[in-house]
Amino acid sequence: MRPFEAPPVIGLLDEFGDPARTPSGSRYLVVVLMVATHLRPVLLHVRRARRALGARTPGGELKASHARPKVAERLLGALAVEDIAIYVSAVHKHAKIAIDGEPLYRNTVARAVRACVERTPRLHLILDKRYTNRRQQLALETSIREEIADIAGHVVLIEQGDSAARPELQAVDFVAWAFGQKYERGDEQFARIVAAKVVIEDVLK
Repeated sequence: MRPFEAPPVIGLLDEFGDPARTPSGSRYLVVVLMVATHLRPVLLHVRRARRALGARTPGGELKASHARPKVAERLLGALAVEDIAIYVSAVHKHAKIAIDGEPLYRNTVARAVRACVERTPRLHLILDKRYTNRRQQLALETSIREEIADIAGHVVLIEQGDSAARPELQAVDFVAWAFGQKYERGDEQFARIVAAKVVIEDVLK
């Protein structure tokens, strides 16, 4: 790092829904990238929420889909007062678009990352690991790098981590879930808690 050059900020990424178009699947795929200058406050909020739930967190992992609404409200409220920025990239899967399945996931992730890197070109990106297959992991990283290739001066480190071992990813799981409720069920109460932190909310319909 050159003298006086700011260190990269941390970007935490997770999704709500799945990319496949099936009758029983979600209508929307929602990807959320949450940027934080410091991880410690995020980690503390996750640990407090886990302690409050105790044995009701299977494997010690905090998941929004298994938490009571009050737990989600408290964690989202705690995140909302921290120095974070939120980028939302969503797509309605029944729209007449040319891509489907995993390419749709990669494209939606890449759109969220581009929106962030246009404003924050130095980024350490940590994704909740979707793939165990290395070929698929590389395909995702390639999609991201191709999407941001024309942004001058960007420095982006990409890491795909396991949310069970990376508590900070459990925080963005709640944010992704909140926006999933907004699009999938029309319930905005949870997304509204962190609405002031949203920089971009890009919805492809």
